[in-house]
Amino acid sequence: MPRRHLFAAALCLAGAPALADVAILLSMDTTSRSTERQMSRTLSDQGFTVVTERSAATGAVTQALAEGFEALAPEERVIVYMGGQTALVGTRTYQLSRVTDRANTFTVARDGVELGPVLEALAGYPGRAALLIATEADAVRVGPGAVEARVTEMPAGVALVEGREDALLAGLAALDAEEPISLARAFAGAEISGFAPEGVAFARAVAAFIPEETEETGADAAPDEDALFWQFTQQIASEGAYTAYLRRFPDGAFRAEAEAALAALAPPPALSPEEEAEAAEAALGLDRNERRGVQQDLVLLGYNTRGVDGIFGPGSRGAITAWQETRGFEATGFLTGNQLIALRNQAETRRAQIAAEDEAFWARTGASGAEADLRAYLERYPEGRFAQTARADLAEIEGARQAERDAAERAAWDEARATDTQAAYSDFLQRYPEGRFAGDAQARIAELNGASRGASDAQIAQDRAQEAEVLANPIARLLAERQLAALGLDIGPVDGRFTNATRRGVQAFQRSRNLPATGFVSRATGVALLASAGR
Repeated sequence: MPRRHLFAAALCLAGAPALADVAILLSMDTTSRSTERQMSRTLSDQGFTVVTERSAATGAVTQALAEGFEALAPEERVIVYMGGQTALVGTRTYQLSRVTDRANTFTVARDGVELGPVLEALAGYPGRAALLIATEADAVRVGPGAVEARVTEMPAGVALVEGREDALLAGLAALDAEEPISLARAFAGAEISGFAPEGVAFARAVAAFIPEETEETGADAAPDEDALFWQFTQQIASEGAYTAYLRRFPDGAFRAEAEAALAALAPPPALSPEEEAEAAEAALGLDRNERRGVQQDLVLLGYNTRGVDGIFGPGSRGAITAWQETRGFEATGFLTGNQLIALRNQAETRRAQIAAEDEAFWARTGASGAEADLRAYLERYPEGRFAQTARADLAEIEGARQAERDAAERAAWDEARATDTQAAYSDFLQRYPEGRFAGDAQARIAELNGASRGASDAQIAQDRAQEAEVLANPIARLLAERQLAALGLDIGPVDGRFTNATRRGVQAFQRSRNLPATGFVSRATGVALLASAGR
């Protein structure tokens, strides 16, 4: 007949001598003293070191937790029992020592023990840690958005058991069975979640895999211990579990997987101080504009970055190093978050100082509006707060000066035109060689040179003086132009104004009558014009 048997493979995960397991009983007000004593006695009989605390003071509760965890060895089991009332605040869970219906966010934070840190501490003992919460009192939800469950996220390897005191007490007693038993079976009368697989025993200092009953056909058929051990190791997934597997099965079938898992859990190699500094700056995630801002701040403080381009090259690194040395920081050439804040604050202080100095200097100089003061301000603060105003005022001053120069040039030109001699135009060019009328003056000089051949300066001066008598009024000038036009000479518009074209027409007429070609209507020229009109 085939025989049935229960196989329990104890997989020892601890090489050093085991210390006592620890149970921390935080009874608080809802747990009866008789239940507390039964729990303590039951756990003590199983080899647990029991730490108890009933005080309502949060400090006393946390002190008990601290003492309990300090007594633990790395390979031991730990059980934390919490009575009282659970308060749910958003995604956080607190255990209150007393039952209340008037809890609020502030009183819960003051009077309760947050379960998050407790779970984090239990996570250090994967596969050997359990948190028991008594549910004698209903959970209280504080504020909007409170979660429904007492614990929403469980760390790996930690079991959560929720139930009434009698169910929790029965489960603790069941752990003392002769055969290895899992938490799931021991606390069948409670609600259990987290890491509590059916086939894994909650055994002291060891972890036992409990397969189902198997059939034997003939000789005893032992399961593959290597595979069973590896299956449990994967469930724990801790450094200690993988190390224990390799120690137990140095040439096991899953050696490569265990070594790879250990390598993945191993801390990264230590960085050199320079690498740490570089990594710290990289973690700031500075974009190019932010790096450009750093460079601007350094330049403002008098450090040469050799450009403000958002690229931290040798110049920027050297400037950062020099600034760090000045401020007493470690001179790495790379910025930390605190140093970045310090640099920005120092630069802002300097900007405020410069702005105050800028304003004070403007009050002493450019505010007067005088040209010399405006130029003095711009020389010191070319990009200052009042630079645009100073440039606008200077442009206005220069505009007024240019208007004066233009008016003076126009007057000189009008005077040269009125005189209309080579000497007058030459004098104008000497005064305004690059003036607006320089080209006109040179052209008129050329005309006079060509037209006055054979006419002396004295003759020209004489004819000019006689023209003032002959053409003493505008009507006489208009009549002279009409006669010249009637003779077919090109004198331009007949409007009584003697332009250069009119002068050329007079010269042409004078040459036709063998008169000195001065271009001025002398008495002889006037007589000749009258005579030509009678023909």
